[in-house]
Amino acid sequence: MDNNVFTVKNLSFAYGKQQVLKHLDLELHEGKITTLIAPTAAERVLFST
Repeated sequence: MDNNVFTVKNLSFAYGKQQVLKHLDLELHEGKITTLIAPTAAERVLFST
């Protein structure tokens, strides 16, 4: 059974010339908590599904 509620494949993003995401693959699963933390831990994103 596939309980993915959100899937991203090969996402890249830049602010001007600054690459901030490169080839990101992400799956969010029902009932799980997922956190993305930047190398400096200054930027955090929390997903709760």
